[in-house]
Amino acid sequence: MTTTSFYDSTGKGKAILLPSAAPGAHQSANPFFSTPETPVLIVGGGPIGVISAILLARYRIRSTIIEKHMSGLDLPKAHVIGSRTLEILRQAGFDIDRLRSLGPKPEDSDFVRFVTSLIGFEFGKIPLGSGSTEADDFTPESLANVPQPRLEDYLYEVAAQTGLITLWRGVEWRSSSVDNDGLEESVLFNRRTLNTIRMRSKYLLACDGANASSRTKLDIPFPDLPGQPVIKTHYVTVYFEADMSHIRSGILFFIISPSGLGTFISYDRASTWAFVMIYYPAKTPASFFTDDYCWSAIATAIGKPIPFKILSKTIWSTHPRVAEQYRSPAHPNAFLLGDAAHAFPPTGGLGLNTGFADAHNLAWKISAVEKGWTKDAGGLLDSYQSERIPVALANAQQSYANQLAVAELVEFILDTIGEEESPVRDSQSLDKLEKAVLENKDYFQAMGLHIGHIYGQEPDDALPVVEYVPGCFPGGRLPHAWIQVGDETRSTLDLVDGHCFLVLATRGFASAELLPFECNLGPHKVPVKTFRLGVDFFDLKGKWSKFMNMDADEAAILVRPDQHIVCQTEYLESLVEKLYSYLGFSG
Repeated sequence: MTTTSFYDSTGKGKAILLPSAAPGAHQSANPFFSTPETPVLIVGGGPIGVISAILLARYRIRSTIIEKHMSGLDLPKAHVIGSRTLEILRQAGFDIDRLRSLGPKPEDSDFVRFVTSLIGFEFGKIPLGSGSTEADDFTPESLANVPQPRLEDYLYEVAAQTGLITLWRGVEWRSSSVDNDGLEESVLFNRRTLNTIRMRSKYLLACDGANASSRTKLDIPFPDLPGQPVIKTHYVTVYFEADMSHIRSGILFFIISPSGLGTFISYDRASTWAFVMIYYPAKTPASFFTDDYCWSAIATAIGKPIPFKILSKTIWSTHPRVAEQYRSPAHPNAFLLGDAAHAFPPTGGLGLNTGFADAHNLAWKISAVEKGWTKDAGGLLDSYQSERIPVALANAQQSYANQLAVAELVEFILDTIGEEESPVRDSQSLDKLEKAVLENKDYFQAMGLHIGHIYGQEPDDALPVVEYVPGCFPGGRLPHAWIQVGDETRSTLDLVDGHCFLVLATRGFASAELLPFECNLGPHKVPVKTFRLGVDFFDLKGKWSKFMNMDADEAAILVRPDQHIVCQTEYLESLVEKLYSYLGFSG
């Protein structure tokens, strides 16, 4: 790089917005800044593009985001933020309490309900999230319901405060080539001035969504799921305003009735809702869904006269796909993230959350390469795709399975109730329906899927996605437990700050004089922090120490900056060897 330093130690780089920007301020266009180079060019200004920039900024890495649209989303889309996503934001220093306050109160989003109408007969309900206090002990952050526009506002506000991120709105990425210096030279088109611009970057992150043009131009195939029939699902989503705070609480309401089918999504019970219908183009063309038809369908599904105002209507389709590579074979420093890398059915809310974990995995590895922490930069960057693609495949399969399961449940309920609108009165039928509803809990209580994946291992198909078994598994996320650190109660995950490797050691592991140790190989020292159990932190209940095999006299766990475990060992020499090997310095 000749005109732009890779790192910024002053924090005085061009910001997206003024730090005092109010929520919603990113809707207005920014001035078009002109700069020929940027360390990281991010294509797409949605949540995944912005969180990627924020995570890189934590490592003092500058980036430029280009977004072809002049404004962000005006209406809700995604809304469920999973536990692992919140853990990532927690590590990044976000105010999680404030983020939660941007959505409805937890008691307003407590259940998923299967009903004949919003006020009608209820076939059954499923608690949102883990559904048990025991499972809640597995994470410091239970999931949250925050509409995507409010999440984006908060992300943009945090991004502005870094001083290391520039946003160009109304700028479209057209193509890229690798120049003689190994840099990406991107061709950009300014939709406002109709000018073409060339920008060089060391890294290119494609976060431009499921319909991304980046994949083809980066020579990355986007196939259907292996072994699955290609069945595209078509949706009509109607966003509307209504105050239905007096109706029973819930986040999703599956409407199952001879009068019609659909799903209500409650973004804010007092104001903002969506109604989603599935249609089949061979039977019903998209033109059938006029505003009048949609109004009538919503009114019927509510079940009683309630004033509402339609805001917009979106007709769309999707089917599960996962990119063959996340790192371009023709562009070694170009990567796919988020929906550009994987497209899922909306059943399960896994798309946005999978994208956040993509960014978390890649950001620290780019930083490690730039800091000289590894002798095998290519191998470390390749591990982004080798680790994340199996996760995406598992999530895509589960999203598809959720879709089929809900369809089977709807068919079962319709067969059971016949043509009656308020049909079930006998206890045997009620029990049968309630049991059928609860069999769909995998859709809404997928704790094992969110935090139980283990890098380097194929997902265990025999283990239900609702189940999470904590343990010291290399490649697995460090299990959470509440511990005592000084006068504070913290999560074990809070010990991993993201800027170094972490060693969790017993009292008898090595000697205090040898810890913490430093990895002195490479151009820079690799920072390693050490916390001793019973000295620096205390497991008051003792449960975590037992399932982590830390109740032995001599044991230590090596943890990556992204909170995933590298190994466990009894000897310091072995621990050092494992770290050096992981970073490519041995052999």
